[in-house]
Amino acid sequence: MPIKKVIKKESDWATYFSSNDEIKLMVKEGKSEEFNREILKWCVSKKSLSYWEVWYQFKNDVLSDANSFNNNIMGSYYRKDVI
Repeated sequence: MPIKKVIKKESDWATYFSSNDEIKLMVKEGKSEEFNREILKWCVSKKSLSYWEVWYQFKNDVLSDANSFNNNIMGSYYRKDVI
């Protein structure tokens, strides 16, 4: 039986801001200090992380909030469809 090698690699959480193009541009322009980043929940797997990300987006009603940068949730729920 082959030996499995497990490699653990830290994610880019310390420098990551968003997948949103508008936010990425703001960060590139040096406006990262305009954002407050906070860890809401510690997750032990990507599956758990995905669940809690969606949970918080719905809980905070990001698609109806005009101040939110979110235009969709998981590519399935879109702001244009709820407003």
